Amino acid sequence: KEFFTPGEEIVLFNKENFEDVIEYYLKNDNERERIAANGRKKNFEKLTARLNMKNVISKINEIKIDINKRPAKFLSEHEKLNSLGISNFYGNKYHKAAFLFSQALQIVNKDKKYLNNLSVTLMVLKALNNEDHPEVKNFLETVCKANEHAIIPRFNLLSYYKCIESDRNIFFALGADLIDDLRQKKYKDDLYTGDELFFFLETEFNKLPNSLIFRTEIEFLLYHYPNRGQEYQEKFYNTILWRIFEYVGDFYSDDGLYEESINCYQMVLQYCSMNEYVLEKISKAYIKLQQFENAEISLKNLLNLSPLHEEANYLLSEVEMKLNKKQEMKARLTRLIDKSSPYNKILKIWLFEQPLH
Repeated sequence: KEFFTPGEEIVLFNKENFEDVIEYYLKNDNERERIAANGRKKNFEKLTARLNMKNVISKINEIKIDINKRPAKFLSEHEKLNSLGISNFYGNKYHKAAFLFSQALQIVNKDKKYLNNLSVTLMVLKALNNEDHPEVKNFLETVCKANEHAIIPRFNLLSYYKCIESDRNIFFALGADLIDDLRQKKYKDDLYTGDELFFFLETEFNKLPNSLIFRTEIEFLLYHYPNRGQEYQEKFYNTILWRIFEYVGDFYSDDGLYEESINCYQMVLQYCSMNEYVLEKISKAYIKLQQFENAEISLKNLLNLSPLHEEANYLLSEVEMKLNKKQEMKARLTRLIDKSSPYNKILKIWLFEQPLH
């Protein structure tokens, strides 16, 4: 509304009137095209990058922000280095981040946050570039011993034994202790404020395909609970718990213990019910156990969350074939095929206009 006039240059909607608005403008071509034309004209004439930057600069000048009022002015040298390290980490500049965290540690030796952040950065470099950093384990163990209330380093140590140096025995022992302590809420004094790094990746080399949901939840909590408090702490604990249960389930799945893995993944859904990655893992485990009815239920729950999920549609097709529900498979897949595409028209004929065997 700051930039466009509703009804003249833009159309606004909410979840209650969304479909009604679409239906109205599909029936009123002249009005729809007029508003679209006005919006384009406004965008190209009055909302250019150059004009916006001038607007930003003028507003900064109005506020009269000087360097003495900026938050960084009040940070110590090692705090600045840590902040810069975090920025470089999220910018995928991991070597620069590692250097900055090391510089901070030269000023404040063995600070648990800086040592944790350096450890996570080196873990990422190992995962992405296969760089050997054997000191990481000692760093994390040092942090955990120095502060028994440190949730994040203990979680990162679990990640180390899950993703870097796979060791089931150590992982299960550490994981059981951490789950127990989190459930008993033993960490009331260890409040996460966003300046400690977790081990997660969103890259093409991703070894942790559920990281995006985990990372989004953490960022959501930091944003929506600026004053932290008990509700924030409870939700934070729950996020850590479901991630650990997923790790445990992955170990069981790798060992072929699919019933045990399903039990762990079901625990994940207690804390994160709309986790499509875990629903997919549950479905695959049921298929491995040849429990096709349960797999069908799980896949349909997944498709309720993500109707165009390719893997789920493919797996459900396999399950429907096993359950002799070929017509259901045919009806569902037909809806997914774009009839306007020449390729998909050929695919449709090939799939559905010949007998299903």
